[in-house]
Amino acid sequence: MRTKQTCTHCLNDHTVSSISFLDDGRCAYCHEYERLSPQLDNFELLRERFRQKLKSPKAKGSHDVLVGISGGKDSTYVLHKLVQEYGQRVMTFTFDNGFMTDWSLQAVEELVKRFGVEHSVLKPPAQKLAGIYRRSLQLTGAPCM
Repeated sequence: MRTKQTCTHCLNDHTVSSISFLDDGRCAYCHEYERLSPQLDNFELLRERFRQKLKSPKAKGSHDVLVGISGGKDSTYVLHKLVQEYGQRVMTFTFDNGFMTDWSLQAVEELVKRFGVEHSVLKPPAQKLAGIYRRSLQLTGAPCM
């Protein structure tokens, strides 16, 4: 059992998967972010690195990129940028965790039609999902960890 501890910087606590703490009370995630922040704050450098990744040799196939989409604004923006700005051949998928509403699934369908991309919905059996959520609650106290 892990010691009950909370990061003095970000307030993540012992319930976060794989968290560890330094002697000064900060978590290892905050320490790593502080180490990398000069690079993470340089948006031109990050943009160029991303462009280079997209240009790197790809496996032979009909798609360049696989993107998980929910129909929300974040995944919609990512899809838009990859297709419109970067010209990528995108395949999308949606993981239906048992909580997807009909409205959100319809939004996803409209989205993939608008962008003309291939799409699959991954929906594990409800009994399997229930077991995963139950085990997650037992291990972490949260259903989605």
